Amino acid sequence: LEQKLSAHISEPGDEGDQRFELAQRLRIDMSVKMSRDAFESRGIPVGRIGTLMASRVHAQFQHIDGCSSAQLREWYHGACLSEEQGVDDREMARLWKKVAVWACLPPGDLRMECDTRGLTLKGIVQKGDIEAQRDHLLFELLVSERAKDWETRGVQARRLASVGAEIAVQAVVQLGHFEAMSEDKLRQVCKDAGLPEVATMDRPDILGALMSVLTWELLPLQELEKDC
Repeated sequence: LEQKLSAHISEPGDEGDQRFELAQRLRIDMSVKMSRDAFESRGIPVGRIGTLMASRVHAQFQHIDGCSSAQLREWYHGACLSEEQGVDDREMARLWKKVAVWACLPPGDLRMECDTRGLTLKGIVQKGDIEAQRDHLLFELLVSERAKDWETRGVQARRLASVGAEIAVQAVVQLGHFEAMSEDKLRQVCKDAGLPEVATMDRPDILGALMSVLTWELLPLQELEKDC
C-alpha cells in the first residue's frame, strides 16, 4: 500500500503536484486533530486558526524554544520595542509565541483580541482595514502585553498606550536611559527639568519625579488637563 501511495503522489505534472499537496494537507489536518489537546495546552488555538495554520505555529514554537538568548533579544528588539533591557529569555519567548498566534488570527478574532484588551481601533471598521493594519495591531497587542511589567517600573504604560503604543515604548526607552545614569547625573537632570533639588530624595524618588515630568511631556493637551 505504501508503494502504491508513493507512486500516486509522486506522479509528475500539475495533477500529481496537486494530489501530493492535498495529501500533505490531509495528513497535517489529521495529525493536528489527533494532537489537538496538546496543541491547545501550549496556547495554540486550533479551533480559531485551523489545523494547517496551527501546524505552522507549532513549528514556530519549536523554533522559538531552540533560540539562544541573543536570538530572542534580536527578535524582541526588532519588534519595535527598541533596546529595552532586563527582559528575561522566558518572557521574550512567551511574547514571541503570543505574536505568532495573533499573526494567524482571522480578522474578526484579531479585532476581538484587541477589544478584550480595551485597544481602540481608530478608523478600522472593515475586515480589509484590519488586514491592512495587522502589523500595527500586533504591535499594539504586544505593548499591551508588556504594560503590566512596565507599570511596576514606574511607567504609566497603559495611560500612555491609550494615546499611542509607540508613546509608551518611548517612555520605557527613556526610563532605561535614566536607570543607567549615576545619582549625580540624575540630580542634574532634575535640576535641568526645573525640579527643586531635595537632598533627602533617594534614587527611586528621583526616577519617579523624572518619569512624572516625562509623562506630562508625552501626553496630549486633553489628557494632560486631567492632571491639573
